[in-house]
Amino acid sequence: AFSLAYMGLADTYIFGIQNVGAFPGNYLDTALVLAQKSVDLGPEYYDTWGILGATYAEVGKREQAATMFKRALEINPNASSATNNLANYYLSIGQFDQAIEMYKKSIGLQAPIDSAGYTISYSNLADAYRRLRLAENALYCAQQAVNYREYGNSLLALGLAQYISGDTLTAFASMGKMVEADNHSIPSLATATF
Repeated sequence: AFSLAYMGLADTYIFGIQNVGAFPGNYLDTALVLAQKSVDLGPEYYDTWGILGATYAEVGKREQAATMFKRALEINPNASSATNNLANYYLSIGQFDQAIEMYKKSIGLQAPIDSAGYTISYSNLADAYRRLRLAENALYCAQQAVNYREYGNSLLALGLAQYISGDTLTAFASMGKMVEADNHSIPSLATATF
């Protein structure tokens, strides 16, 4: 049970870092210590490995993050968050086909009622298709993401998919809605690759 408490604390630090903005480096160090303690106390729980992977990803240690997500999937092959996060790793290293396969698996593992999980996986899948310049697939996935939950990242995915399909005005309208829906998404827009 203590391992899950440490996991929750590490997740809180990571959530705060992702949604509030950059904290001083010691917050990342603290998150990493908490996540490692979680694994040390509960190595049998796939979630502890997943949060350690998410923490490694946040500090820029992609290879270590991927190893942790793979370990989580060894324990529970149906862990949708670990599957999605491993797909993020593949996307980050340019292995688009592998990323697409993992995002599709993640979507298939989730119940439709989990709108946040569906939205994240569909938004990420749209991003993979967009990077491959498969506009129709990107648009479909981005629209699915928005249908499940209209928030910053899903609207960004939709706007970028609309942009590569040549619908510039609608793209900028979607991105404007994104800023209205979630002002934390402004950095995402600033760093988006078209």
